[in-house]
Amino acid sequence: MPKNRSIQKSKGLPALPGEYDQLLRDYVEILEKTFPNPYELSLRKRLWDWFDIGGQIKYASSPYISSFVKTPNTLAQELPGALEILKRLDKFDDDSLRTLAEMNSMNLSRLKRRSVTEAIPPAIALIGSVIGLLPAFQSIFPISLSDSLVSWILQITISLLLKILVVAALLLGIGNRMVTIPRIGIVDALGGILHIAITYRNGK
Repeated sequence: MPKNRSIQKSKGLPALPGEYDQLLRDYVEILEKTFPNPYELSLRKRLWDWFDIGGQIKYASSPYISSFVKTPNTLAQELPGALEILKRLDKFDDDSLRTLAEMNSMNLSRLKRRSVTEAIPPAIALIGSVIGLLPAFQSIFPISLSDSLVSWILQITISLLLKILVVAALLLGIGNRMVTIPRIGIVDALGGILHIAITYRNGK
């Protein structure tokens, strides 16, 4: 066993959470130097890229696109920086490598819980609850409000409230998606690289 692996093993289990955090930080730094970065974290930069014609032309003419047209290798596109991370993983022993992969899997699972798919059901439940309470408003008042000014104002207010809730839920969903999706992509890509390292190590 190489010397650097034995050193890593001697640090023991308590060191692995810190090692995982550093590994993830290293991967983010590698991606920041990659063009194009499919997992750009900066929301401002991603929004700007949508309107940057020069950047769009550069992206379309980059090897990222031309190579894929000739060779349908999604790993080259979706696992950028794999070579650098694999070099860093070489210092870990087999048990540590599998533990890092498990920690990454747990991180990915928790990130997905914070994604838009988890945010939509509560928003829908809130809007549905408001709609369900509408008939109750009529029973609160002792008189018929069907033709009264109060009824008209109440209906307008409730209608406006529902529209605000729908728009707010939509905006929160879009914002949540734009924030969480690239982060999920980074952790998922790191998981793929860890899987490659473990598969190679098990085959030796």
